[in-house]
Amino acid sequence: RLLIADAVLLDRLDGARLAALGIETVVAVGARAPAGTQPFADLLAAPPLAAPRAVASEAPAVILYTSGSTAQPKGVTHTHG
Repeated sequence: RLLIADAVLLDRLDGARLAALGIETVVAVGARAPAGTQPFADLLAAPPLAAPRAVASEAPAVILYTSGSTAQPKGVTHTHG
């Protein structure tokens, strides 16, 4: 599983919490990639994958965090379907 986030926000994330969510790779977007993360520019420069993995349409694709109208952050999961 992959998390792509702004480098500034990554300083706030707890590695244990990411591991509990099953996050294996963290990509940092921005000028400074914190230790233990991969710079987004490196991801863009990498060669394409030989073959994409098969993924069920109901599998989570991305979790977007929003404060909505409550001003309290919450994750909204979107699937591949």
